[in-house]
Amino acid sequence: MPTVVDDVQLWCIERGQVYEQHSLIMVGESRIQLGIDSQVIRDRLPHHNVVQLALDGRNPIATLIDLCEDPKVDGTVLCSLNTQMIMNRQSWQAQREYVQRFRDGLSVNTWMNRQMATFVQARCSFRNPQVSLKRILASVARDGKLPRPAYVTTRSDRSRVADYSLTDTRKLTPDWVTNGISPDTSQIDVSEVRAFVQAVETLRPAVEALKRRGGQVVFIRMPTSAERFRIEEQRWPRVQFWNQIAELTGAAAVHFGDHAALAAFDCPDSSHLDGADAPAFTEALIATMHQNGLLSPLDTDVVASSNTAIPRGQ
Repeated sequence: MPTVVDDVQLWCIERGQVYEQHSLIMVGESRIQLGIDSQVIRDRLPHHNVVQLALDGRNPIATLIDLCEDPKVDGTVLCSLNTQMIMNRQSWQAQREYVQRFRDGLSVNTWMNRQMATFVQARCSFRNPQVSLKRILASVARDGKLPRPAYVTTRSDRSRVADYSLTDTRKLTPDWVTNGISPDTSQIDVSEVRAFVQAVETLRPAVEALKRRGGQVVFIRMPTSAERFRIEEQRWPRVQFWNQIAELTGAAAVHFGDHAALAAFDCPDSSHLDGADAPAFTEALIATMHQNGLLSPLDTDVVASSNTAIPRGQ
């Protein structure tokens, strides 16, 4: 299966696409990179320019702030966040090196080489590092058989597809989810809630800057398995944490748990959607956003099917 090597140069090229009209810019970690099907958005929202800037395992706040403070950006930023990301302020700069690389700029030679590499990698399996001759020979020598296909592939637009039938999801699911016991049994106290409020409030100036240019930020809590969410909810109750984001930032906030259509999906590894479910989830998210006025009125071909209101800040 062909897959594109997702490196900082590819990210920078994608970052350069945010200046087109009606851009829908996805920011976050792996959940939104795997859970949103970019092609479905393009098919359903033909007037939107879809940009995928999520980075696996990296807190997205640095990219979020950079986009909001960029005077030429006026689109919609769909930012996948959870309470833990906000509370862990030490990780807020995790995507800073990518942001800085874009600011430094790519040389014409680097840009052209990356574009050509993407074209070939997206079409030719022999360019997939997972099927290199070295890896094949090592697998045959070690196991007496060819290596299993990678369960995650990357498209040329940086969106990803996971096929969890190709892997053992038990090895991907954290022990604390399997055992039903949170790794953090601390009790919530007033100081933590205060720290959360202070952290979220620091995002408001950036959100308001984008709004003044006609853009918007929509925070989204992507689906997780029922057991994982139950454990996380015990540690970080929504009523004290997530539910304050819209009011404190002035942005809209979509939580999968508030919408039956978004909560109807299983996460095989407890944390991410399977590629087979991503198109339907994307359709449901489009309908939810459209129903709540979060998409351009140019996209009159979208059929809204959600009747649940989305919290919005003032």
